Amino acid sequence: MGYRVTPSTVWTILKDAGIDPAPSRAGPSRREFLAAQAHWIIGWTFPRGDGVIARVSTVSMETILLGLLERMDAENLAYVCETLVWNVEDNGAEIMAVCRSWLTGSDPALIEAALTVNDGLLFRTRDEMSSAFTRLAERHPQFAPRTTEILRNWDDHTKPKAVQDVLQGTWPLETAARIYGITEDQLRTWINETR
Repeated sequence: MGYRVTPSTVWTILKDAGIDPAPSRAGPSRREFLAAQAHWIIGWTFPRGDGVIARVSTVSMETILLGLLERMDAENLAYVCETLVWNVEDNGAEIMAVCRSWLTGSDPALIEAALTVNDGLLFRTRDEMSSAFTRLAERHPQFAPRTTEILRNWDDHTKPKAVQDVLQGTWPLETAARIYGITEDQLRTWINETR
């Protein structure tokens, strides 16, 4: 008939009709399927010649993400967003802006989704992230353990890399601090802790 139907539309139709997926089959897992279809799910076109995915939809990114969140849990939304961040023209800036705005809202489902998307990488610096998480925890105390965990994971991941880069001479302290989104004083403290 000439109509193009995406796999996500078929999945939604089958789900709405009460038809569950086959129990097991040879083929991609749900995560593999989501990754492979990420470009189609939210209205992107084929990669341009330079490998960047150009957006053709005039629908806002927030509308697209809300539509996805209606069809999948926060973890799968995060997976789709993380796949897209590295492939879209704006390097995920619009996706991250929507998620940051969700963090300042009042809907717990959107806040949880935003926290799951990129697990705290919505911010340029640790101070910016810590400040946003402090405000969030004051408004919604139920998210305090999650934001604390994200900050701890960020520190555990970033600290050894930043310290190593300075001690091995990869970057001067000032440059490493800027790259890793921390203050020079924080980086000095981390270096002193390792000695």
